[in-house]
Amino acid sequence: TGFTIDEDAPYYTVQDGVVYNKELTKIASFPRERTEYTAPETITSIDPKTFAYAKLQSVTLPEGITEIPEQAFYRCLSLETVNLPDSVQTIGKNVFRECQSLGFIRLPQSLQTIGAVAFGHCDALEHVAFPDGLQEIGEGAFCDCVSLREIILPDSVTKLGTSVFSGCTAMRKLRLSAGLTEVECEKSWLCWDGLEGYDENNEPIYGGGADVVYNSIVSGCDSLETLIIPKEITKIGEGTFMEQPIRDTWYTGTEEEFLLLLQNEQPNEYGTVHYGYDESSELPGDLTLDNEFSVLDVVYMQRYLHGLYSLNGAAFQNADLNGDETVDVFDFALMKRALVNGTV
Repeated sequence: TGFTIDEDAPYYTVQDGVVYNKELTKIASFPRERTEYTAPETITSIDPKTFAYAKLQSVTLPEGITEIPEQAFYRCLSLETVNLPDSVQTIGKNVFRECQSLGFIRLPQSLQTIGAVAFGHCDALEHVAFPDGLQEIGEGAFCDCVSLREIILPDSVTKLGTSVFSGCTAMRKLRLSAGLTEVECEKSWLCWDGLEGYDENNEPIYGGGADVVYNSIVSGCDSLETLIIPKEITKIGEGTFMEQPIRDTWYTGTEEEFLLLLQNEQPNEYGTVHYGYDESSELPGDLTLDNEFSVLDVVYMQRYLHGLYSLNGAAFQNADLNGDETVDVFDFALMKRALVNGTV
């Protein structure tokens, strides 16, 4: 099944039901009934919404594509496997929104920007491998990814949009980027009566009173237990981690620096704070950098070997158990043996 176009059409052509431009460099339209697709090597661009609503289960795109445009794979409910080329620099708004079967994705090494709600409501998404060099993650980019368990941001990230990880109810660990400097939190007011004016601090006064609503990057992350904060971050907005079940916060600076960072926040909202945390410290087998070796590290090693997880810096060193400067199946075997024996 697919599209048909007159052979004499001046601008478009059809191959196997897929519409391309005459030069075979752009995908213009895709049949919704197709379940697998590998794009021709000549393709360098995709039209917005090209694959939206398709029954795709797997897709492979070639090197040369630099942007995945808005809603390109919107509501591809059966999509499980996505192979993106490392040439991709931008993933636009709503690109993979509501791709409810997508469990893992390896993001391109050249990726710089992830647009708003790009992976929003991907119910099965458990892990995302962020590349070094990523700079911006847009508003709600991973909102309501209810299976996402951890986020490890590279230090290249300088901007996070509002509600970027909100509603990720299974997320237990968040590592912030040292490149952020400030972590903002939007504050609004829930009220029934009108605005009466402003107080001396320029805060609004509502008739009948109002409840403050904090719209942070982790609103509704009801399982968040572990937070890693680099000392390079100098401001965390009021309410950012309010009402989160944080058990441990690992901070790379001193207690004095942490108190300055909090400003008006209460330290007890951050659980037990561990100061002077050294992210470069070596613990063989500790891929998640949580200062312990567990079955979760073995799981992530397996995902790494299948291209579904990235290892950077200390994590790579910890994964190289035999010290040969590569991470491979031999290290995986050593990890499994160490887990069984209770030694690393």
